[in-house]
Amino acid sequence: LDIAYHWALLNGLNTGTSVHDINKSSSDQVFSHPEVMKSMRFFNKYAPQVYASQATGAYSVFHKGLNANNLTKYPYPKYSTLSRSNLERYYRICKDEAMYGAKISDTTMVSAGKNDQRNSQKDYNDVGWDIDEGNFERFLTQIAPDSTSAGLWRVRGQLTGASSKYDRFARRFDNVTNRNTMYFKFWEDVFSSTSKPKSLKIKITWLDSIAGSTWELRYKDLNGLTQSPIKMIGLGDRKWKTDSVTVTDMDVTQSGLLNSDFMLVNTDNVDDIFNGIEVDFERMTTGINDIDCDKPNSIHLFPNPVKSVLNWNTNASFDQIKIYSVSGILLLQSSNMQSSSIDLSYLSKGMYFCQLRKGNQVIQTEKFIKE
Repeated sequence: LDIAYHWALLNGLNTGTSVHDINKSSSDQVFSHPEVMKSMRFFNKYAPQVYASQATGAYSVFHKGLNANNLTKYPYPKYSTLSRSNLERYYRICKDEAMYGAKISDTTMVSAGKNDQRNSQKDYNDVGWDIDEGNFERFLTQIAPDSTSAGLWRVRGQLTGASSKYDRFARRFDNVTNRNTMYFKFWEDVFSSTSKPKSLKIKITWLDSIAGSTWELRYKDLNGLTQSPIKMIGLGDRKWKTDSVTVTDMDVTQSGLLNSDFMLVNTDNVDDIFNGIEVDFERMTTGINDIDCDKPNSIHLFPNPVKSVLNWNTNASFDQIKIYSVSGILLLQSSNMQSSSIDLSYLSKGMYFCQLRKGNQVIQTEKFIKE
């Protein structure tokens, strides 16, 4: 249950779901399972966060999907004919990844659609048709994941009711193929010159599998120096753990190797295993201000509160206006700046954000109330 809910919720976030609609029996299960509750809180935290520049966190949860419909990655004739019903193709793909835990455990469902799988599948298949191939991520990206790490399935063996939700998918270093560093970068819109991070709390979920194994978190600080705030030594107790550190000096301009912001680095020849990374951040400035007509060099928006028409000073210089809900949903976008007002009479009562842009640059974001 922990596994099914956890990855279903992550898949929902990955596809842009904002509300997870479940029935009463499912709700009862959620409230009776602490790990499922944690997954639900994670979903509730990120589902409303769709606007990168206003986000309060980011994550990269590791996952590798074997998509039999990818002819570029799995070409003919090595992987047999491209056909959804061709089971031989699924088996050949799975065979290449078997050393990393990939299996086909329910042959009757391997080529079925998602609805049929949801209703009838009895066990997990790691190869499918048109399935997500990469990590589940929001506002944080692992750079070139398959060429810098190895995807894993069934991390601690056969999945049972006692398995951790983290056992389903993971990534690890692969020293034999010289994949000893994982690189990460924040999405470009997360931070800007006017919205820099005041602090970043980095949480890393990893499997403590081998006593004495070592790995580090590394990043460049604002002076260009390499910092290693986490230097981990494994105990080998085979438990999933989450370790965290808060940093205040990270350079988030993608100045590291492969244009990264930070890295996980293997510091021995042991292949450490990770489930994912989450970063909570506090900003120096949110980039959102109450409307203030006395603010120097600002574009003045009025009236506030507004009943129907929002105005701005006639000498204002911008070429696009966007209106967002408080949850970051884009409600209106206009590039017609011939007038100095916009009709917002159709909006419901409440608080909104007005973003003004010039070219690709956000020049001002203001908060207003609609009466």
